[in-house]
Amino acid sequence: MTCTAYKEALIRELDSYRRLWGNVKIGSVYIGGGTPSLTPEVVQEVLTWIDRNFTLGNEIGVEVHPLEINRSVLDSFRNSGVTMASLGVQSFNDRLLKLLGRNYNGRLARDASEFLLGAGLTTVDIDLIFAIPSQTLDEVKNDLRCACELGANQVSTYPLIPLSYTPLGQQVRQKKVTMPNWRRERRMLKALVEEASHAGYQRTAIWSFNKPGAVRDGSPIALVTELNLADQMAYWLFWRCYDLAIDTNIPRAIFGRDLPGYYKGYLSMLKVLGLIRKKENTIHLMQRGAYIFHIIEKIYTRTYLDTLWAACIQEAWPEKVTL
Repeated sequence: MTCTAYKEALIRELDSYRRLWGNVKIGSVYIGGGTPSLTPEVVQEVLTWIDRNFTLGNEIGVEVHPLEINRSVLDSFRNSGVTMASLGVQSFNDRLLKLLGRNYNGRLARDASEFLLGAGLTTVDIDLIFAIPSQTLDEVKNDLRCACELGANQVSTYPLIPLSYTPLGQQVRQKKVTMPNWRRERRMLKALVEEASHAGYQRTAIWSFNKPGAVRDGSPIALVTELNLADQMAYWLFWRCYDLAIDTNIPRAIFGRDLPGYYKGYLSMLKVLGLIRKKENTIHLMQRGAYIFHIIEKIYTRTYLDTLWAACIQEAWPEKVTL
């Protein structure tokens, strides 16, 4: 599918929501990967359409590739109302970048980070990857330290998940590459949490760290997932665990009822196991609880996203995907 065809399909989808909802307020917009910085004109047209047809807030974020960010692209994003950007650095280490198949070096990654951080945006996130084959603990720490020293508002540190349809995923499946075992990966995650804390950053999600005070006709949709009320509540709870905190007052406002009793039973069991603690109306994940959710999130990514994306690569609009 060409970028133009995708843009037109996206606007048709947005228009179906406009007809359904009217001029509602859109508090935030995030345009993710692929790489929106390859087609800033598409970003501008889509955001302009949203601004003309809805009440658009001021939280507008885009993902950016280190090789594609320049003054022209940045000016286009600014003119589109973009206030936040996430830079997919992955690493500042030349050796690791080569292993990941990134066609730039650590110096360019630093230059791109400095350029974006000096652009006056509200928030700049630097994305890193850890648990890379042969990566050392010092290399993990050095990458995070570099992102913090550069002054990123947020640093996101994702464990490498070699999806089946990628070259690395195929190498892992053929046993040509060995991934770090769970003990080593856990040490890496612990080192990231400690290093971020030493740099004055606060852990705000399983894999993210923020500076204190940093902000945070028909439809062309390919697939939908229908959720009943119980599924919706479970999905909401899943992402609140990712955020490390669950406000127990919110379900009633969103779903018109409190969490079901069996959820409360599960949460009580987690408290006994020392995985969570409750302070007033908020449940917080403890260090061990956060690590277990780190594993759950990896399983979710592999079983859900890998299956879904692989199916959509084979067929743009699959009739059904079984997970």
